[in-house]
Amino acid sequence: MAVSPDYKRLRLIQSPQKRHIEQLEKANARLARELEIANGCLDLQKKALSMLDHLNSGGNV
Repeated sequence: MAVSPDYKRLRLIQSPQKRHIEQLEKANARLARELEIANGCLDLQKKALSMLDHLNSGGNV
């Protein structure tokens, strides 16, 4: 069964697009992980600041 020239052309066009989509999905996953880490750091900083405020206000008495 022969492959039509239109199919070959479409496949050649889709191949770079597919690679580009895969690159974007990989970058998106990496950025999502970085965002989770950054949000975790912010939560930790908030907790530390809250503890320091509690200690400075004499809340442990």
